[in-house]
Amino acid sequence: MINPSRSLRTHIQKLKPLAALIVAVTANVAHADIVFLNMNGSATEIPAAQAVANANGERLYVIPKNPGAISAENYDTKNVVQELTELALQGVRPRTMIVSGHHAREEGFWGKNGEVALYYMAEIAPRQGQPGHQEIHEFFRSLQSVYLWGCYTGSLSHAAMMVNGENKGFPNVQFVVGFGEKGPINTDPLSGRMLSDVLKRESLFRSGSMEQTFQLLKTVPAHQQRDLIIHRGKNFVSHDGWSNQEVYLRSCVDESRKQRLADSIQTIWDFNYAKRGEVPEDTSKGELRMAYQELQRYNFCFGMGAVKFSQFKDIPEMSDTLRLIFFKNVKKNLKNKKN
Repeated sequence: MINPSRSLRTHIQKLKPLAALIVAVTANVAHADIVFLNMNGSATEIPAAQAVANANGERLYVIPKNPGAISAENYDTKNVVQELTELALQGVRPRTMIVSGHHAREEGFWGKNGEVALYYMAEIAPRQGQPGHQEIHEFFRSLQSVYLWGCYTGSLSHAAMMVNGENKGFPNVQFVVGFGEKGPINTDPLSGRMLSDVLKRESLFRSGSMEQTFQLLKTVPAHQQRDLIIHRGKNFVSHDGWSNQEVYLRSCVDESRKQRLADSIQTIWDFNYAKRGEVPEDTSKGELRMAYQELQRYNFCFGMGAVKFSQFKDIPEMSDTLRLIFFKNVKKNLKNKKN
């Protein structure tokens, strides 16, 4: 006759190794869903992201760990990747990455806490055979959405490099949020409110049709910031409606648009070489600012080769033009460029 209590004890003994394995694996995988790259000193955005993470039962990890001891001169993409690799080795596999920083150049974002070139992160991550190689690539593969929180970050020249699968640091990202032109200042409470509003609705933004996404965007309470753009794959939606990359590229070759771009490029070079006098005191408006905005707005046209101007040897870089605007008489950024 079988002894039920003895049989149960035997069964439990057999299960102990499996239970120990489950505990070990669980202990090695941190429950963390959001990683925040704090290039900007994000006074309103980090608390907003933390509140959403708490409400979802998630964890928020902020990189760099000690921004107070870091400056733009000594913290860069290599440091970012090192800290991300440490998280990956702890088992962190986030669904979302938030990057708070000013747009600096096509591949980078900068702020008072350093500079990060998102599109090179996977290139300088640990390679095959190095510690952390498998973990950091699992980390990148787990990402489903990226929030680029700064001016011009939502332009196609940035988002397309992620959602088109061109960068192995973001192989599964199909949802990118940013700003077509001006984003809110990081110290403005609006910036935190808007980040919170979109984070809370992300699953809804991702699941409906593009028309439904457009209608949902109009319900975001912080939508008075009209330059917000949401990319879903090759489609994108803004306050104007929704469109896609193919339609945008076809519009690049419009003759009136090409002429505005050519005029803007010439304006930037003229200010660089003082052909139009010194950079104006008020850089928030005027022809130099308008030229910069025009170049930002249609930078994707250049990146995809849809527009070329034979009369210019080079197209001004965004970071150089931005510094030309904000740092009076500092023209060394463009000294090697010739028109």
